[in-house]
Amino acid sequence: MEKFWRRLAWILPRELVYWCYIRVVAYATTGKYGDTVVLELSMEN
Repeated sequence: MEKFWRRLAWILPRELVYWCYIRVVAYATTGKYGDTVVLELSMEN
């Protein structure tokens, strides 16, 4: 299944992939754990 997603990523327009990446980073760095160092998070958080 991983090969499918990798091939799909190569087929998609570069601008779309870049935009999706920016959205994921923006979402991951906001909210409840926005000020927490990633290495300090545990699965229980």
